[in-house]
Amino acid sequence: MRPPLLLRWLVLFSSSLALADTVVLRDSTGPRFAIVVPNDASSDETAAAEELRHYLARICGADFAVKTEPVQGPTILVARADRLPDVKAESLGPDGLLIDVTPDAIRLIGGDDRGVRYAVTTFLEDLGVRWLMPGDFGEVVPNRPALTAQTHRRFERPDFPFRQIWYAYGAQTPAGGQRLAEWCRRNKVGRILINHGHNLCASLPKDVTLANHPEYFALVSGRRERSQLCTTHPDVIRLVTQQVIKYFDQYPDVLAYSLCPDDNTDFCQCDRCKALDVGGVDPYTKQELVTDRYMHFLNAVARGIQSKHPGKMVLTYAYVNYSIPPQKVEIDPHVAVMFTTSVFCSIHGIGDTQCKSRMAMKELLAGWAAKASQVYIYEYDPIPYNAELPCPLYGARIREMPVYKAMGIRGFSFESHQSWATLSPNHYIAAKMMWNTRADGQALLKDYCDAFFGPAGAAMLGYYTAQERAFSAYPGQVEWSQRDFPELFSEPIVSEMHRCLQAAEAAAKEPPHRDRVGMTRMAYDYLRRYLAARRESVGGTYETFRRESAAAEAVVDRMAKANEDFILAKVAREYLRNELGSAAAGAFSKDMGLVTNWWLIGPFDNAGMTGHERAYPPQREIDLNATYDGKAGKVRWQRYEGPPWKGYVDLAALMKPKDWVCAYAMTHVVSPSRRQVQLRVGSNDSIVIFLGDNKIHDNKVERRAKIDEDVVPVTLDKGPNTILLKIAQTGRDWGFFFRITSTQGQLDKDLRFTLGD
Repeated sequence: MRPPLLLRWLVLFSSSLALADTVVLRDSTGPRFAIVVPNDASSDETAAAEELRHYLARICGADFAVKTEPVQGPTILVARADRLPDVKAESLGPDGLLIDVTPDAIRLIGGDDRGVRYAVTTFLEDLGVRWLMPGDFGEVVPNRPALTAQTHRRFERPDFPFRQIWYAYGAQTPAGGQRLAEWCRRNKVGRILINHGHNLCASLPKDVTLANHPEYFALVSGRRERSQLCTTHPDVIRLVTQQVIKYFDQYPDVLAYSLCPDDNTDFCQCDRCKALDVGGVDPYTKQELVTDRYMHFLNAVARGIQSKHPGKMVLTYAYVNYSIPPQKVEIDPHVAVMFTTSVFCSIHGIGDTQCKSRMAMKELLAGWAAKASQVYIYEYDPIPYNAELPCPLYGARIREMPVYKAMGIRGFSFESHQSWATLSPNHYIAAKMMWNTRADGQALLKDYCDAFFGPAGAAMLGYYTAQERAFSAYPGQVEWSQRDFPELFSEPIVSEMHRCLQAAEAAAKEPPHRDRVGMTRMAYDYLRRYLAARRESVGGTYETFRRESAAAEAVVDRMAKANEDFILAKVAREYLRNELGSAAAGAFSKDMGLVTNWWLIGPFDNAGMTGHERAYPPQREIDLNATYDGKAGKVRWQRYEGPPWKGYVDLAALMKPKDWVCAYAMTHVVSPSRRQVQLRVGSNDSIVIFLGDNKIHDNKVERRAKIDEDVVPVTLDKGPNTILLKIAQTGRDWGFFFRITSTQGQLDKDLRFTLGD
């Protein structure tokens, strides 16, 4: 009778006790090793073995056979630890791996199936393979016909069990999503099954609606709204608990269910909910704190699911007006917290001690870490609304990951973008630092540059280092946008980048290194054209501004055409036009035809966005001498004549209060003939447009103001035409852009605007 398969493996593995410094995998006669998997191998074990076979063949040109039976001679075992009596799977843990290289046997072992995949890709990295960005373009495979490996034995397990990098706007194509998934796996980016995302109202049964159970939803300004749930209602707690139990019944492998509130601050104002609040306002959003009341709800649900699913958790964001830890309510050990960094500096991390904003975040985070058993980080890379411009945040990751580890943070969700030409090497270094916080970050960057750019590696190291130095040394707080980019990318920094890029182009004569430097050249040209347009918006000419803006967009198009992983073109164009349009409106409003003179009245109440639909008196009559009840007292029409260079009407600077309010703006346009035109408006937030007595446009939305975001075709009568806008606001910025063009988007210079004088 033959001995069991596992025992035969172990006999083979122990057949040679002598160790050598170098193990020959392939010599002049061909492969010296065969790849072995269990005869009942899982799909991951089989896939890992085939991936190993594929890359070994590419490295040395030889086919390493994959077998399910032991063979005479050296073998490479690809398997889970639970198949081996001499390796304890629990010692490796989820995602953990063992690499054991001896002259006659190589073992690539995972603590679980995913760990097996990681063991293989880590071994391939030891042999010089790199996956520096998704797809073939980012793959580095050395040519080593005489393939060897060093004898060693090592265990690895991730410093953070939750490691997620995902595309905020989704992949541009399904193939792009697959490339990202492969890149993440090969760079050991994986996560325990903890869900997060705004999900509160969706956690009621589908047959429960605002119409049949209004009492289950938030009371906002005297009305029930489907903004949030009434989290103290006993039936809400019961129904949500039942839904979470059903979810875990269906998905038993998931560890945490997302009970993150919906993405707004319209929480219930009923007496029962407010009784659980501790008072005070969030220092960043200026909204009433609701953390204690919400934690009371989460605790109840977490306790309620334990009888059916012991150990399972619910998760919430620490965000907006629930970003401060609870003051009176303890956090149940089965409540997980994902702390969002949205209100803190966007270019620094908690390892950057000079950044006051991130130091405040660190202190706040420490409060959560002291109260919650599991805390995770939701981070943004790149800066949101940055138009996919270069954004070197890799240095912040290098400096802060050890700090997070020391604080007991459990992992990260990186909201990223499919713009590798401008954002590399951010994601690559973040992946490596999430796995091992003790890694030498500068060595990682050098390895990235040497592997990706070959002979141009040293020059490209200087290129990236110049950018990161500018970001890390910047003394101020940077918020979501590109507004600070001209300061961040000063002329000396851009000049240094250019010198390094020229040196890289001179060094990289052949593909693929020449093509990769060419990718970076396009990213640099995009930045350069963008900065030139921004400079023209300060003391330049409108024609030059338009030329540089068009050139920036042309580079975006060129990158997108070259490779869809180079840049998220649609989003780049949108936010490029937004920021450059705003810059132009501050310098060339007359050239653009932006209307700067208005009659204004407000603010009126817009709690829960209810003011958007409500017809306040100015909507029913235009009486410039009338006085009405506003949000915080009496309001009347006021004449506003903005400076001719400023096309944005900044209502937040003109009216108080400025949050959860709405206002009206009125002007007259005199047309010498009856004609078709386009009303072009950008608003923060929602907009309603009236032409005379007729409502012609209604867009209830929360957004930043962008020039020409809404284009409304209308017919103007000959003579004066009254235009009335209602702009409703939630929080932060508040204002609008408005102009009228021909149906082809050109200015009608014979139109005249008047305030009725």
